[in-house]
Amino acid sequence: TVGVSNYSTNEMIKMYDCLQKHGIQLASNQVEYSLLRRSPETSGHIAECHKRGVAVLGYSPLAMGRLTGKYSKTNPVPSGRHFSNVNIDEVEPLLETMRVIADKHNVSVSSVALNYVICKGVIPLGGARDAKQAEQNAGALGWRLTNEEITELESHTIAPSGGFWNRIWQHA
Repeated sequence: TVGVSNYSTNEMIKMYDCLQKHGIQLASNQVEYSLLRRSPETSGHIAECHKRGVAVLGYSPLAMGRLTGKYSKTNPVPSGRHFSNVNIDEVEPLLETMRVIADKHNVSVSSVALNYVICKGVIPLGGARDAKQAEQNAGALGWRLTNEEITELESHTIAPSGGFWNRIWQHA
């Protein structure tokens, strides 16, 4: 099988069709996907992948740490984190909703972010720098957000800027 990264819908379909002619399955497409970068879902890209049996691997499902709950106005995101560049003030209402949901399910805010990605049929590729973060990430398993919780999370519309790195790595 073959996996690709950051292929647009059209690129993915072309690759899928080409591989099929040779009896090879396109196994995966790795794209940036999180509550702060939902365009792979809203554009129909995830659905097109699933229609062809292509697994969607979501990198940066914690939005470079912005969806962990550890960053705030007083504890800003470290410089040099280019993907899904969003002002933390814009994220705070979403984080507050995530905190409420996390408390309800007795999990971390990170667990809520990762569970959201799982609920959308995407395999989250969440990083962990230590055992505590790995444990928080593992908390995304064994439960599911309700439809009402998903709707509540999605009610917080945040549009990432189309910065330099997004223009290079993310295809329409």
